[in-house]
Formats: sequence, C-alpha cells, structure tokens
Amino acid sequence: MVVLARDAFRAPRFPSHEALKLAPVAGRDFDKQVNNQVCESKGDDVGLWDSPTRHRAGKLKPVSGDCMLGTLHRAALKEDPTFLTALEAIPSVLPPSRTSPKKTRV
Repeated sequence: MVVLARDAFRAPRFPSHEALKLAPVAGRDFDKQVNNQVCESKGDDVGLWDSPTRHRAGKLKPVSGDCMLGTLHRAALKEDPTFLTALEAIPSVLPPSRTSPKKTRV
C-alpha cells in the first residue's frame, strides 16, 4: 500500500480519506495493518513513515519474504548497497498510470 500511495500522491502526506480507500485495494485493513505501522493519521491527513521513523517507533518487522517494506527499510538503515537497486525496481511492478500525458500546443 505504501508504494501505491507514494506513487499515486507523489508525497509522503495525503488525505486520510484516500488512505481509507486505498488500503482495501492493497488487501489491507487500514486501522489494523497500516495506521501506526507504516504511517500515522494527523487530522485529515496521513503521513507515511520513513525508515528512521519506523525504527524509532519499533515498527520494523524482521527481514522476511512476508514484508518487503520492512526488509527495504532495514536495508536503508544499514545503507545496504542493494537497497538502491531494490528501490529502483519498485516502479516496474506498479500498474500503469491512468493519467494521460499533457498535450503540447503548437
């Protein structure tokens, strides 16, 4: 869900009503599996947590195949060189954008 949210909103903070709609699309229950695990709600917005924030909150799961985000966040904290490679690969698994490119007037 975090990757989809970041791709869709192009920002680490976005409206909470959008997070509530996106969580089920990603197969997640927002209140049980997302909020206070990878983000926090403040007022009408949701803010995605970066690696250091998740680490400080004690929300980084052990490295495993079950949680790619946790594994990537742990790699980022250790400044693992494979982190950048993995990060660069993420957009290739995202669905195509629905927005059409802007037309240039001549």
